[in-house]
Amino acid sequence: MSWQRLRFQVYKDQAEAVGAVLEACLAQAITTENAGDNEFYEVAFPGEPDWEQVYVTGLFTQSVNLDEVCQLVEQVVPGDDALLGEVSVLKDQDWERVWLSQFKPVKVGKDLWVVPKWLDPVNPNACNIALDPGLAFGTGTHRTTAMCLDWLSHADLSGRSVIDYGCGSGILAIAALLLGAKTAVAVDIDPMAISASIENGSANGVSDQLQVLLPDQVDDSQVADVVIVNILAEEIIKLAPALLKMLKPGFTLLLTGILDDQRGRVVKAFPECQFQKVERGQWCLLIGSTFD
Repeated sequence: MSWQRLRFQVYKDQAEAVGAVLEACLAQAITTENAGDNEFYEVAFPGEPDWEQVYVTGLFTQSVNLDEVCQLVEQVVPGDDALLGEVSVLKDQDWERVWLSQFKPVKVGKDLWVVPKWLDPVNPNACNIALDPGLAFGTGTHRTTAMCLDWLSHADLSGRSVIDYGCGSGILAIAALLLGAKTAVAVDIDPMAISASIENGSANGVSDQLQVLLPDQVDDSQVADVVIVNILAEEIIKLAPALLKMLKPGFTLLLTGILDDQRGRVVKAFPECQFQKVERGQWCLLIGSTFD
């Protein structure tokens, strides 16, 4: 199987927004590299790249329409600032080599680590999520995912039920189960994400507690104490009525994938909820609960 590679050259403060769009468009891997003359290092996450010009590269299956991806990138990068660097094709072995060289253990919360499944944990006594980056649609390195993981690592999840809507690799649902949740439902529109979540659930020994569904398989029985949604803001707004039906009394609703200037419109779509905000860079996590 061959893969499509799409690369943009942008300013450093635009790199994360472009990466979020590529992830939402089902990029199988996203890399960030120096595009200028400054000293090069391979990976810019977690944290802000220090370079003025940045290459943001996404790897896609052949089924993804790259013209549509470019149109979405143009919505988050003004004017002509997003420069298309190249479109190319990679073979499987090239794709695997990219991930093997770049995916390292990363601490993402209180005693919570994401660890490539072929590597030993940095801290064996911590809560370690074993992840296969050959399947991953989310590795915990993006700020929106990291904010959710950090919240989960500090929460009391004992006996609670969780829904991870837009689950990608299943990382958030799996983390919740490893941190004490009783059950989790992982939902995604992409069959490849469904496969990734199932395999990663098995690798972490939580398959018996984890249900993985396509959106059209979700019914009124899927309700939870904690509902996590890490997708683009516009999709969150569209899904608001359906998401509200998934909330149990005393719920916590985590919404992210939201740029700070989109926050007001997202909050308006959930009038039944009061929200607290957590920020990392230009991204925010909205933590919703019922009004007192």
